[in-house]
Amino acid sequence: MTARSQFTLLAQATAVALIVGAWGWSCGGAKNDVAGPENTIEITLAGSGTGVVTSDPAWITCPANCGPMDWTPGARVTLLATPDAGSTFAGWSGDCSGSGSCILVVSGHMRVTATFN
Repeated sequence: MTARSQFTLLAQATAVALIVGAWGWSCGGAKNDVAGPENTIEITLAGSGTGVVTSDPAWITCPANCGPMDWTPGARVTLLATPDAGSTFAGWSGDCSGSGSCILVVSGHMRVTATFN
């Protein structure tokens, strides 16, 4: 690999890191990929019904992508629960409560359960 191609790859990686940082999230998964304390959101679906949990900023779409996912400490994340046809949303538990949207300010490992009946 030439020095020019190495520089191009480094510049592209830096651009991606800046974009990711600007949105307040990173491509973590089960392990935090940045130094410092872990700041993640993990969603669990419960109950006899079915539905989807999404987030704003748009990154979580559970059951396909439930985490845990890394977020920038202090990021404000709104979770929305949408029941499938024939199901109802019964409410949140864990780091959320109630039956409306859930607003989290990320601090540490946050666990949320959405129950659908």
